[in-house]
Amino acid sequence: MTSRKSILLIIFTVVFIDLLGFGIVLPLLPRYGAHFNANSMQLGLLMASFSAMQFLFAPFWGALSDRIGRRPVLLVGLVGSTFAYAMFGVATSLGRHGSFVGLSALTWLFITRIIAGISGATISTAQAVIADCTGAEGRGKGMALIGAAFGIGFTFGPLIGAACTHSGPSLALNDEQYAMVQAWNATDEITGAEPVLQLLTADNHQLQQADLEALKQYLARPLPAVQIRAAILEPPSAMPGYVAAALSALALLLAIARLPESRPTSSEQPTTSHHRGMLQLTRMFRHLGERRFAVILSSIFITTFAFAQFESTLSLLTREFGYSSQRNFLLFAYIGAILMIGQGMLVRRLLPRIGEYRMALIGVTLMTCGFVLIALTANKTL
Repeated sequence: MTSRKSILLIIFTVVFIDLLGFGIVLPLLPRYGAHFNANSMQLGLLMASFSAMQFLFAPFWGALSDRIGRRPVLLVGLVGSTFAYAMFGVATSLGRHGSFVGLSALTWLFITRIIAGISGATISTAQAVIADCTGAEGRGKGMALIGAAFGIGFTFGPLIGAACTHSGPSLALNDEQYAMVQAWNATDEITGAEPVLQLLTADNHQLQQADLEALKQYLARPLPAVQIRAAILEPPSAMPGYVAAALSALALLLAIARLPESRPTSSEQPTTSHHRGMLQLTRMFRHLGERRFAVILSSIFITTFAFAQFESTLSLLTREFGYSSQRNFLLFAYIGAILMIGQGMLVRRLLPRIGEYRMALIGVTLMTCGFVLIALTANKTL
C-alpha cells in the first residue's frame, strides 16, 4: 500500500508537471492574440476564459470526486489538459487567416483555453487528496506543498517556453498593415531599421507605441530585410503548445502508474454528504449566510480574483514597456521563483509558529502592497 508521504510526493510531481505546461503557455497568450488580430476585448476574454471555467467547474469536479473517487477525476483532468495543449499547438501553427475544420485560429485559441480551464479545475481535487492524506495539524503544510508545485512550475515553465520561441517582435498589426508587410519587396540584403519603420509608421498606418518600441528593440542590429519580414509575419511558434501537451501526458502516465485512490471509505467518512454539499456551487452560496464561512469564502474569492487579474493582464502591461516574449518569460519565471520560495520554504516554516490567521494577514498585506506598486508602475508615476 502506498504511504501517505509517497502520495503527497506523487501529487506534488503531477501538479508540478501540469503547471509546467501552464507556465509555458500563459506568457505567450497576448502575443498569439496580437498575431491573430484580436482586439482588446477578445484578448481580455481569452485570458479570462481559463479562470472562468475553473471557477464554474471546480465545485463540479469536487462533488464528482466525492462520489467516484479522486483518482479518476484527476486522470480525466490530465487527459483534457493534454488534448487542450495539443490543439493549442495546432491552432498556433495556423497562419493569420488559416483555419482548421472550418474554425479560425483565434476561435481555436478560445476553445483550447476553455477546455484547459475545465481540465485545470481538477487542481481542487489534488487539494482534496492532500486533505485526505493529512490531519488537521499537517494540512497547512500539505497545501503549501501544492503552492510550491505551482511556484516551481511557474519558474521552469516560462524558461522552457523561452527556449521554444523565436525572438521576433510581437506586433498587433491590423489587416491593412499586415497586407503592407506581405507586399513589401524584401530581399536578402542586410538593412537597418529605416525601411520597415517607414513602412509601418506612415501617417495612416501608425503603430501603437508599445509595438513601435518592440520593433525598434528587434531592429537594434542590422538584419536581412527578408528575415525582418518573416519575423513580423510568421505565426508564433507552435512548439510551446506541443511541449506543454507532452508534459501533461507525462503527468497523466505518472498518475496512472503510481497514484492510488485516497478517498476514505464510507465507514471512515460519516460526513461525506456534508462535504459534498460544500463543494457544490449551488449549495456553497447557502453557507455565505453563516458568518464564518462568509468571511473565509469571501476572502479567498477576493484574493484569488485579484491574483487572477494580475496573472492574466501582466503580459498586456509589459507590452506597454516593449517587453519581448523572452523578457516576459523571464518575468514569469521570477514570479514563480518567489512563489516557490514563499510557499515551499517560508510558509511551511512560519505556519507552525505564527498560525494560519496571522499567516493569512501577512500574505494579504504583502499582496496588496505589490498590487499598489504595479498600479503605480502602470500609471508611470514612479
